[in-house]
Amino acid sequence: ASGAVSGTVTNPSCFAISASGTLGVCGWADSTLMNGYTQFSMSPMTMGMLVGLNTPNNQLMMLMDKNRTWMVQQTIDINEPDYLGWTPNAEQLFVNSSASGVVQLYNMDVNVFNLAQTFTLTDAGAVVVTPNSLTAFVCQTPLNQITLFNNSSNVWASGATIAINSPTDVFALSNTQVFATVASGFAYINEANQVWSVGASGALSYTPTSITQDEFGILYVAGSSSTTGYLTAIASGVVLGGSSWAGSADDLLWIQGQLCVTDSTNSLVRIFGLINGQFTQMNTAPAPMGSPVPIVVTDSGESIFVGGSTMSYQYQFAQPFTLQATQTSTASLPPARSAPAARAASPASRPTPPAPAPAATPGPISPIAALAAPRATPARSAPAAPAASPARPDWPTAAGPAATPRPTRPTVAPAEPPARPARSVPAAPAASPARPA
Repeated sequence: ASGAVSGTVTNPSCFAISASGTLGVCGWADSTLMNGYTQFSMSPMTMGMLVGLNTPNNQLMMLMDKNRTWMVQQTIDINEPDYLGWTPNAEQLFVNSSASGVVQLYNMDVNVFNLAQTFTLTDAGAVVVTPNSLTAFVCQTPLNQITLFNNSSNVWASGATIAINSPTDVFALSNTQVFATVASGFAYINEANQVWSVGASGALSYTPTSITQDEFGILYVAGSSSTTGYLTAIASGVVLGGSSWAGSADDLLWIQGQLCVTDSTNSLVRIFGLINGQFTQMNTAPAPMGSPVPIVVTDSGESIFVGGSTMSYQYQFAQPFTLQATQTSTASLPPARSAPAARAASPASRPTPPAPAPAATPGPISPIAALAAPRATPARSAPAAPAASPARPDWPTAAGPAATPRPTRPTVAPAEPPARPARSVPAAPAASPARPA
């Protein structure tokens, strides 16, 4: 016999059946976050905390790692959020909306976000905060400028603006230097005597939109031009090399000598290695549908999340340059069977023991718990007493004349052993005659 398994078991791998006949099926499926995300950001201080933006649903979500299961802990409704930026001390979070022209600042209070400040800022875009958590840079791409925000005891105020050609992203290198991607190039922004100004710059054949850095200080930028995706390495203002492909480049990250770049045009994650000074694409992995497709690595380095419009994928490196979908165990149980109808009572001539009380119907339990729980052995019911045999005609009965007794073998009592004769007590010796005096 065969059939389909109803439920969420994508790849059945084992089954178990209970004493009552309930069949449970277990298996596995690729792990996903059941929400679409347009941007991710890991907390720089709190282990196992991830925030993501779901722009289509106008939501900010905070997720926590619970025994390697990422669960949504808080959801905040925000009008068209686009960009995230933590303060490095993890006490505050910038959430910007370019469509609504708003910058919102949230305080982190015991793993709960609370809105602290709201600023009106036209075309508020990508944001970054310096390592000392004192200065924030907010891109305003259509306005060709970056607006500064200054922090005093976790209270922020907007400050000066920096004129720069269509800034798309910013990356803090130190408390006094920031790297920015601009239209067809990049630029360094430096601080001197508390005044920020644009310094060295460079040209590219495309407009980069994402930045990351490796442990050696080399910067990597990615972006798209028409139907081509690009990846470039930059060190101290010098272009070291790059790569391109048919498609797009949305977001990127560096992890253990590997560069992962999302390509929403082809729904791929492209994995590059730097071989003999040249970028070489070593492998790819599927990416969810959506544009753009963000990517982030967890603080433990165990998982990589790739966002999409309706759901997000969770990966891990199975080996160098090979991303493998993280697998989650699943189970499916059919509805509980109804208890069988009680049997009709037996005739009075054949008494039967009382029927046991029906067992209580168990409450709803998770499929995993149902299969993991030890199997209870059903208690055996006591056997019914045998029915009395009908009276036989040759046995005396309470009513009517006695029947003729059956001849029986005479019972002979066992002979008793002969009694031992009692021992006679010896007679006392006769008295001696008196001796003459």
